[in-house]
This record gives sequence, structure tokens and C-alpha cells, in this order.
Amino acid sequence: MTIFILGKGGHAKVVADMVPLAEQIGIDEESMIMEDDILYVGVGIGIDCGVPKDHRRMFEKFPHNRFPPALHPDAAISPTAEIGDGTVVCARAVVGVDAKLGKNVLVNTGAQIDHDCEIGNHTVIAPGVIICGGVKLGKSCTIGVGAIIVQRVELPDETRVPGGTLVVGQDDFRKPLRVVWNNGADTLKGLTPTAHPAKDVVQTVSIRLNPDPQQG
Repeated sequence: MTIFILGKGGHAKVVADMVPLAEQIGIDEESMIMEDDILYVGVGIGIDCGVPKDHRRMFEKFPHNRFPPALHPDAAISPTAEIGDGTVVCARAVVGVDAKLGKNVLVNTGAQIDHDCEIGNHTVIAPGVIICGGVKLGKSCTIGVGAIIVQRVELPDETRVPGGTLVVGQDDFRKPLRVVWNNGADTLKGLTPTAHPAKDVVQTVSIRLNPDPQQG
């Protein structure tokens, strides 16, 4: 029996950091895999690259192999949370009370999944995402870096949330408070302006951090 990580890219290195005994292999080396080998999916997706089809395909390609979860020791995971086969929870991520993560879910660095959330199989959650309590995500969703989903929102299968977006309802995606890469969020159908432009938010924070010393 051998432990393999499927992939040799950046995400594969993240998984290898959690599973140091595993060997990384490329797509052209898959013939090495035997049915009793233990596998981890090391194929993520780039920021805002759409539905994580390769992430799902690599998991489903080997139905006879075992895909145990990979949980970073610095992740905060509630003992009442349910973690599906092949799911990866990276460093500094939080998985709250009674949250349910399906199979082959990726919870990237510093992402937060609050109490009673349900995350569908093969969903990819990028670094810094905040998912508030009671949210339900379908299968193969992509939640871009730094996005925020408010409580009790439900999103269907293969939903794509651009990086930095505020989601307040299934059909109510707000423009980012800040630009995260060049994800074209403004051009996507259904996005509406946020209540506070990014400039106003920055000015407010600046005032709070730098009070007038003459005012005591």
C-alpha cells in the first residue's frame, strides 16, 4: 500500500505539507496506482476559474481507492462537525459546531465555516472566505477568495461566487468591497452595488486607527 497525492502543483504542495509520507504524482503517472493505495486529491483550481471539474474528476476516477480527510493540525474543527471522505481542511481554517462537509471538499487557508453549515461534495472554498451560520452550498460550488456569505443563504450546485463578493441571497450578489485580482465581478449578471464604496470603507478604518491626538 502506498499513499499518493494526485497532482504536482501548488495545491498538491499544500496537501503534502499535511501528509508528509505521501508521494506526489502527475497525471501521466496514474498507472502506478493500485486499488489498495490511499489517495489525496492535490488538484485545486485557480481563482475564479469556474466549476472545479478537475477537482471532482480526480476524486471520482478511482472509486476503489480510499480517500481519507486531510486536516491540518492548525485548523480549528469542532468535534461535532462531520467531515466527508477526501475533504481537505487547511491551516487556520475554522469548521464550526454541527457543520457538515461533504466528500472532496476543499477548505483553503484561513477560511471560516460557521455552525450548522452544509457544504456539498467537491465544493472548493478559497482562502479567507467567511461562511456564516446555517448556509447551505450545493455540489461543485466555487467560492472565490475573500468572499462573504451571510447566514442561512442557500446556493445551488455549481454556483460560482467571485472573489471578494458579498452574498446576501441566492440571487443577490454584491460587488466586492475590495478588488481581488481581476475577476471581472462587476461584469457578472446579478451583482449590485454594496452599501459602502471601498473608498468610504478605507476612510472609516483610517479614522478609527488614527484618531486626532488633540481630542484626547
